[in-house]
Parts: sequence; structure tokens; C-alpha cells
Amino acid sequence: FAIPINTARSIALQIASGSASSAVYIGTPGFLGIILPQSTSTSPEQQAVDEQRYLEENSQAAVGGGATGTGGCIQNDAELTAPGAVAPVSHGVLIVAVFCGTAVNTAGLVPGDVITSVNGKPVRTADGLRSMTASYHPGASITLGWTGTNGTTHVSTVTLGTGPVR
Repeated sequence: FAIPINTARSIALQIASGSASSAVYIGTPGFLGIILPQSTSTSPEQQAVDEQRYLEENSQAAVGGGATGTGGCIQNDAELTAPGAVAPVSHGVLIVAVFCGTAVNTAGLVPGDVITSVNGKPVRTADGLRSMTASYHPGASITLGWTGTNGTTHVSTVTLGTGPVR
């Protein structure tokens, strides 16, 4: 794949000047406040298996509620465990952990819930969710569809916060 030098130069100058466009994203992306599984599967059950394997390989082999913090949320990823239950859906993105104090935490999402859509568009993989949310800045609102571990479906608007750089 080749990019004409004039196009590359134009984009480089745009980045250097701090000007955003459809081709150039400037700034920190918005933060949902969740940890996603280390998996490329579209199956939340398989994502949980893949996450458990990842945690075991990286000496974090705990299984339980997805978090050891208060209210099912974590303060940092050192508190991370694999979710003990997974929402009964065939596709979507498993929530491994939720950071305390984020909009997702306030909206009631917990480890084991599965995000099924963003702004009405289906989401099937962690990378897909990252791609769908990557262009939103902190303060932007998005609508999440998700299924809880008890099988109840939800739709909620959340405002993205500031957080770690992706």
C-alpha cells in the first residue's frame, strides 16, 4: 500500500498544526471505563475462556466477580479477575471489569455483562468496540446496548470520560 507523498505531507502538516479532520484525530479518545477481554471471538462465553487463559498465563489466575473493588468495580487493573458469570447471549463484547466512578459504572454495567451495540450498531468483538468508540472525545455521549448476566437487556446513554490512552 502506498500513499502519495503530497497526501502524506498534507496529513503530517495537519497533525503538526493540531487541526483535526476526518483523516486526522487530535486529542485523547473518550474512555468507557471498562476492561475488555483478550480475545478475538464473537462469543462472550469464549471471550471469558480466553480471558481466563490470558490471566493464568500472566499470573493473575483469579476467577470470581470480575473485580475485587467495591460495588463490582475496580480502582486499577491489579484488582482484575475473570468474570464469574457471563450474560446469556451469543454475540457481543464481554465486560471483564468496570472502573469505579466511570459513567459505565454509574449506568450499572458490571463484569460479565455483554455490550451488544453502540449507537444502535451491533458490536461483536473487543476490537470492533474499540473502533466504534475511538473517534469520540471525552464528554461525548454514546448509547450502549447491553445484556446483563441475568439475561435482561438494557439501553443507556453514557458520557465518555478521560482515561488511559488506547
